[in-house]
Amino acid sequence: MDWIENFKRSLFKQESAASLGLFRILFGIVLFAQTVWFIKTDFITLNLFDPVLHFKFYFFQFLEPLSKPMMKVMMLLMLLSTVLITIGRWLKSALVFFGLSFTYLWLLDKSYFNNHYYFISLLVFLLLFTSANNWGSFRAKKRDEGTISYWQIFILKFQIFIVFFIAGINKLNPYWMFDFQPMKHIVEAKAALHNYEWLLNSFSFSSFSWAGLLFDLSIGFLIWSAKTRKYAFIIYVVFNILNFWLFYDIGEIGFFPFLLLACFSIFIKPKSVEDKLKWLIKKPSSLDKVDVDKREGYSFLIIAAITVYVLVQVILPFRHLLYENNVDWSGKGQRFAWRMKIMYKEPDMHFYLVEENSDQKKEVNVGNFLNTKQYTNLIYYPDFIPTVAKYIKEEAIRRGMKNPKVVADFKIGFMGGEKQHLLDQDLDLTKVTFKPFGKSDWILPLKK
Repeated sequence: MDWIENFKRSLFKQESAASLGLFRILFGIVLFAQTVWFIKTDFITLNLFDPVLHFKFYFFQFLEPLSKPMMKVMMLLMLLSTVLITIGRWLKSALVFFGLSFTYLWLLDKSYFNNHYYFISLLVFLLLFTSANNWGSFRAKKRDEGTISYWQIFILKFQIFIVFFIAGINKLNPYWMFDFQPMKHIVEAKAALHNYEWLLNSFSFSSFSWAGLLFDLSIGFLIWSAKTRKYAFIIYVVFNILNFWLFYDIGEIGFFPFLLLACFSIFIKPKSVEDKLKWLIKKPSSLDKVDVDKREGYSFLIIAAITVYVLVQVILPFRHLLYENNVDWSGKGQRFAWRMKIMYKEPDMHFYLVEENSDQKKEVNVGNFLNTKQYTNLIYYPDFIPTVAKYIKEEAIRRGMKNPKVVADFKIGFMGGEKQHLLDQDLDLTKVTFKPFGKSDWILPLKK
């Protein structure tokens, strides 16, 4: 069809590299700030070496931290890499090192996974295949063409678009739209912390819920279109400022609003960026230009790679449809799916040891060996339960208990509803496993 052929040709149309270069600079600054925060808060010690228990990602159970000195050296080299990314010097090497190190860091323990980190890893991966240092960089001028093929801009725009749009689709559920959960809980927590009584009303709860839903569903289209981009920018900035204000002291928001602000730059018309910043970035002369279309000879491979990537990003977030239980209740398919700030669980959680040939239960306080982040994840993600149960059993055996089993009275109030059992109270949790691609029948179904 003609529109498909026209789209294919548009992917290889030559564009100014200015918007991609500006994105690289702003993205690098955000990565620098994120890495400084890791170092300043001693993230490595507090989250990788102090905890007695770690929760491994499926397929990545083999990953282990390096020695503490080596991890700290890695962190310093990550910081250097962010500087190199920002200035565009040795860009490919800097992206490879930062991308592998950063992703390795959050893959070590799923307690510290969040969508922000996953998003950063994806953007670094995509940047690796672009010529993002063709504008606004300190690399050798004789290689600086100042132009790129449009597909390098398109794939980044698509990735940002899909984060918003799928996040919006995920909010199309009765809990979000009619019960206003979890926004009601979030706003109540904010009001309690700062004594903002003016927030405690149904108008506030519904406004935050519906504004978030409509923003996520529409903003990708609005910033992609040149006709609406200027007005959408105002909405985009206000939303991210409000997002930061709402979550910075009651939830894990981190640098995400600033990352999203940096992402807006890739949607700006490249020629416009080049014209407005020509006083700052000298446009390369024609003597410096080389053929930038060498990869057009591999257009089939590029289009095939983009197609596969797009399909993965569209399908992966909806893998939970393969399972019967509610995704936010069971946790199956919850990660890597842009389900951000979308669930609220109120727990009543008790773990017990039962020695062989005995009916007597001995309660175990899991807070004694889990840090705050791990404890919170145990409430929200049932795949933490088998690891906790096995650790409790191993410690009990080490202290002389004979062949104990671990059971739990684990109730959850889901989205502000009445508490109901997540698990069978008599089930030995040391014998269950969480299967990411199969049934986990030990998780009881959510009662509507």
